Amino acid sequence: MNRTRIIHDIFFSFANENAAEAEKIIRKLVTAGLKVFSPAMHEVGEPVGAIWDELTTSLAFVVFLSDPQQQPTPNMLVELGGAMAWKKPIYALYSTRDAIRYVFLTDTVRLYRTDEIDKMVEQVKEMRAPISRAERQILAEVYAKHGVPTDQLLRQQKLSMQFLAAYHRAIGRRVPDEAVLREVLTLRKTGKLPRLQKQAGNKSRVSQKRR
Repeated sequence: MNRTRIIHDIFFSFANENAAEAEKIIRKLVTAGLKVFSPAMHEVGEPVGAIWDELTTSLAFVVFLSDPQQQPTPNMLVELGGAMAWKKPIYALYSTRDAIRYVFLTDTVRLYRTDEIDKMVEQVKEMRAPISRAERQILAEVYAKHGVPTDQLLRQQKLSMQFLAAYHRAIGRRVPDEAVLREVLTLRKTGKLPRLQKQAGNKSRVSQKRR
């Protein structure tokens, strides 16, 4: 089933047994002005890969933990691992302090109680770094000139840093790295990113078509 593509601010991960409480939190986030996706929104008939697309294009990852006796589900661990691999800002919402024992406590995980949700909302909103239409066009041009496919660009830190440095030089200002990479994924998702075609020697050129 085709849906209008929405780029979400938050990918919200939770266990099915916490669905009722999680839905209340999601409503609060939406009321606060954030666009939220959770795997529960995945429609029957859609490719499973669509969930992964939502994770890669979302601005931040939020995992909800409730009962301290509850073990994270395999899906939650996969989603959390994906968020870490994509270097997403990660937030852990918990209703009891003991629940945080199940979070991989790293510098990338920011902990908030459910009654502190407003603080988290403000941080996510601050990450929204507007990129102008002209800067978006420059981003596509830099991507084409760089010649590295998005998957490699986002998985290999050296390539990513080279690309970001080139983009910042081109626009003459500094935009948060997460915002730039998210914009690359958004352009790809909406079909506005130049398609690269491999040539001999593993080099790429730009096709006239758009992906």
